Amino acid sequence: MKIIVLAFFIAISGLVRAESSEGERAKKSIELTVSAGVDYRMSPTQFAAYYFLDKNNLLGLKAGADRNSEERQTSVAFQYKHFTGNSFYIAPEIFYLNTREDDTWLLKLFNINVDGYSEYVSMGAGVRIGNQWSWRHFSIGADWIGYGRRIGVFRRDNDKASENTWTLLNIYAGLSF
Repeated sequence: MKIIVLAFFIAISGLVRAESSEGERAKKSIELTVSAGVDYRMSPTQFAAYYFLDKNNLLGLKAGADRNSEERQTSVAFQYKHFTGNSFYIAPEIFYLNTREDDTWLLKLFNINVDGYSEYVSMGAGVRIGNQWSWRHFSIGADWIGYGRRIGVFRRDNDKASENTWTLLNIYAGLSF
């Protein structure tokens, strides 16, 4: 019986044995992903396309939108993703952001009714850190945390909105080939 169990585990290990994420990336040239999580000012659904320069460097374009009652966000970003090892990466980016956001949410928590929406059309720069794991043609990952700053404002209706943007637990999945 022990020999049968041992043979079973040896056979299964050959089927589930996978190359490292770094090794899987070395075989790829294109990656397409969809993501959700806190990114920039809201929680948009985003689609991205990346081109593999090599196994540790990707260039990509991502775009997304979110709408929640009176608030909205549209974003487009050009991103460079650099892997420092098997799955960890640092990703600087340049982004375009069009938002209508509520700047008085804290006052509204205390039932103080004020209209505090700000509208911005801006560009900015940011950086995020995360992990991505790859298997054959499938990848999952997360931008754990990121920080960005608006550096060029094309249009704004007031000065109440923060110049900072944040990324927090932006999870994505995709296909690569």
